[in-house]
Amino acid sequence: MSASVRAVALKTLLSGPEEGELRRAASRLPERDRGLLIELVRGVLRRRTTLDHVLAEFARARRLAPRTHLVLILGIYQLLYLGRVPAHAAVNGSVELVRGRRTRGFVNAVLRAVERAARPVEGVEAEGRAADLLRTAPGAGFLFDRPLFPDPKGEPVAWLAVQESFTEEAARLFIDEFGPDRGATLLRAANLSPVLTLRETAGSAAPFPSLLAGEGLRVEPVEGHPEPMYRLVGGGDPVRTELFRAGRFTLQGLHAARVVPLLQPSPGETAIDLCAAPGGKTAQLAERLAGGRVLACTLDERGRHRLEGTLRRLGCENARIVEVAPEGPVPELPNATMLLLDVPCSNSGVLSRRPEARQRLNPSSLASLQDLQRSLLERGLDWLAERPRDARLVYSTCSIFRRENGDLVRAALEARPGFRVDAEIQSLPAEAWSDGGYAARIRRR
Repeated sequence: MSASVRAVALKTLLSGPEEGELRRAASRLPERDRGLLIELVRGVLRRRTTLDHVLAEFARARRLAPRTHLVLILGIYQLLYLGRVPAHAAVNGSVELVRGRRTRGFVNAVLRAVERAARPVEGVEAEGRAADLLRTAPGAGFLFDRPLFPDPKGEPVAWLAVQESFTEEAARLFIDEFGPDRGATLLRAANLSPVLTLRETAGSAAPFPSLLAGEGLRVEPVEGHPEPMYRLVGGGDPVRTELFRAGRFTLQGLHAARVVPLLQPSPGETAIDLCAAPGGKTAQLAERLAGGRVLACTLDERGRHRLEGTLRRLGCENARIVEVAPEGPVPELPNATMLLLDVPCSNSGVLSRRPEARQRLNPSSLASLQDLQRSLLERGLDWLAERPRDARLVYSTCSIFRRENGDLVRAALEARPGFRVDAEIQSLPAEAWSDGGYAARIRRR
C-alpha cells in the first residue's frame, strides 16, 4: 500500500466523508489504489466502535488529538481486518502520518502493543474464550492475551455490539426487533463489503453484459426482479465507464429499484416525487412515464444540484425540479395521479453501503425520524384524499424497523379509515449484494 493511500484515507475520514466525496477522492488516485482507499475508509467507518474499544485498552486513557486518534484506528483496522497489509507496513505507514517525535513514538508503541497482543486464529466459534476473542471474518479472528471484550454470557448484547461494531443501544434495537439469532445475523450483514448492483436504463441491440465487458467490467443478471438489474462481479469502477456517463445504467440497490414499479406507472401519467434527491427513483419514474411528467421536489440548493446531475446524465427531460418548504401541502400539479414518498429514515437496511449511519442508530433519533415520517405521510394522505380513485401513493424507506414502516403506516390509516394499503414489499439485507427496505402502496377506499 502506498503512503498516499493512507494519507488520502486519513484526510477523507477527517472531513466526515459522504459516499460522493469518497468516490471523488478515489478518482484522483491511480486505479490500483482506488479500491483500497474505499475499503480503508468504509472499513474504519463500519468498525469504528470496535476499533475505539481496542484503542481504549491500549492507549491508557490518554486524551488524543482527533488526527492522532484517527491515525491509530486506521492502523488498528489494517492490523486486524486487512490481512493483505503486512503488520510492519501498517505500523510504519501509520507513524508516517503524524508529526513530532513524542507523537510518532506513541503511535508506534500503541500499534506494536496491539500487534503483540493479538494472535490470529482459525476455526473461530462464538463460544469459548470469547471475552479474549475478536471475530474479524467468518471462521477467523484474533485471540488477545487478555480479556478485552464483555463477557458473552453475562452481557450478551454488549459483547455482540463490540464484536459487530455497534453501540449497545443500536444492537439492542436489532435484537428487540428480530430476536437474538436473526438480529445478530443482520448486524453481521451490515459489515459485509457491499457488491454494487446496476440498473440498465436503456435497451440496445447488444446485450448489456457484453457492452460492459467491452469496458472491462463483468456483471451477472439478477433473476426475478421487475427491472433489468445486474450484480457486479469482480473489481472495477462502473462510474468511470463511458456507458455510465452516457446514461446507459445507474447504480441502484435491489430493494430501491422495486419501489417505483410498486406505483404501477403508465406512459402519459403525471407523478410527484416529494423527497426526490438524489434522484435515482425520480429518474426511474421518469423513464416509465414516456409522454408524461414528474415533479421532483427538493428542500434546498444542494438537493437541486444532485437532482440536476442525475436527471441530466440519464436524459430525463420530462422531470421538473422545484424547491419546497419543509412543511406545508404537497405542490399542486394538474392531473397528477401518483405520489412517491421516499421518506428520510434510519438507513438500517443499507448499513453496509452507509456505514456512517450506524452511529445515528438510537431510540431518540428513531423517534425524531418517526415524527418526520408521520408528518410526510399525513401530507401525502391529504393530497390523496383530493385525487381521483385511480390515484395512488407509495410510502417507502430503506429501513427494516417496523416502527418506521408497516407499524407507522397502519397507525396512520387507522386514524384515517378512508384509505387502504393496496400492496406492500419488504426486504432484509441478507447478502452483500442485497439491501433492505419497505414500501406500501396506498389508495382511497
